[in-house]
Amino acid sequence: MTTLEMDWSAWDGPLQVVRRLREKGHEAWLAGGCVRDLLLGTKPKDYDVATSAEPAQVMEIFPKAVALKIELGVVLVPKGLPIEVTSFRSEGPYLDGRRPSWVARTTSEGDVQRRDFTINGLLLDPVTGEVIDHVGGMDDLRAGILRCIRDPRERFTEDHLRLLRAVRFSVRLGFAIDAPTWEAMRELADGVGTLSGERVHEELGKMALQGAFLPAWKLLRESGLIAALFPALEEALAHPRVLARMEALLALPFPEELPWIAVLGLPLCPWMCEEAPLQGAPVPQEAEALLERLKVSNQEKEAARLVWKRFPEVFAPERPLSQEASLVRERAFPAVLGLAKAWDGALGGERAARWNRTASLVRAAPKPPAGQVWMAADVRLKGIKLGEAIRLADAMLLDQGPRDSEVLVNAVLGVMFPAG
Repeated sequence: MTTLEMDWSAWDGPLQVVRRLREKGHEAWLAGGCVRDLLLGTKPKDYDVATSAEPAQVMEIFPKAVALKIELGVVLVPKGLPIEVTSFRSEGPYLDGRRPSWVARTTSEGDVQRRDFTINGLLLDPVTGEVIDHVGGMDDLRAGILRCIRDPRERFTEDHLRLLRAVRFSVRLGFAIDAPTWEAMRELADGVGTLSGERVHEELGKMALQGAFLPAWKLLRESGLIAALFPALEEALAHPRVLARMEALLALPFPEELPWIAVLGLPLCPWMCEEAPLQGAPVPQEAEALLERLKVSNQEKEAARLVWKRFPEVFAPERPLSQEASLVRERAFPAVLGLAKAWDGALGGERAARWNRTASLVRAAPKPPAGQVWMAADVRLKGIKLGEAIRLADAMLLDQGPRDSEVLVNAVLGVMFPAG
């Protein structure tokens, strides 16, 4: 028997929930990922409790509880932090690769049989620290093995998201995927094509937060998951230079300001295969499709599109400040700068430092006078002409430095309306 020494001095919410359920005559255990993390000596992000109590009974015991997925027996109990309390259940066939066709009550041993991986199928008594293992999860934890509970084909057919979760857990924990589980992943990889964009986006985002994306990237490709999710992306990786650059970039953690989706779509950019990417290009249709497939936020879309379209500008020789200001002033410019940092670190160069200096100069430059100053100076300055004057003044201030407002206005008027 494995016993874990428990310390609830910082927060005892899970202990309180289990004790209260037991006081009312119900069986209750900590279950799932929190048990795994505690056994590995890491702090769980959240806690789950599995119980013999029905959802209605849980809500009666905890009046402030909220029904979360009542059809699956899941209730959220607030104890400082929310704790998911789930009734023991067995499940019928998954007909849509997402949800069971029916749910029935079962025992604690029956409940763990429906879970995905053995390391997530352990139960823990928070009072005594005793670990209950019905699925061989302790042996796999000790050996560093990720293994499906029972038949892996059945587990992955039930919920196709488990294919992505297998990659995430393997990389996060540094565990090897056992051979039958891996074979089932390769055989059933096409199933991820049925997943919603939101679910895929969430899983890939979690992988990106685990550190360097390269280990996950390799598993995603070797298992066939990238090809199933994004066929055009897999095709683009056939170019040796594109593949080499991607692997170099993914070997380092992403800078905070660089969305992972912007990096994921780089192989689809025409300039990615060029020896020296000096020419930007419109965002390819395949890259736009990637954004739509993953249901990314508007902010992520803006950053990704700017990176894909204009990143080659960071390779260009230095130009007058007025010509570089348009990129610096883009709202999503930090994403471009983030990729420059990643590129420098992975593939060499000092582009990020150069564009940091450029951005500082652009931000420090004085602003042109307001519109009324121009209209007072010359009645011809209205509409399109007013905009032209302000842009010309902005370029002069960027390239030539500050000057008296009257001198600046006269200089602009001299360019726009030369004598004679």
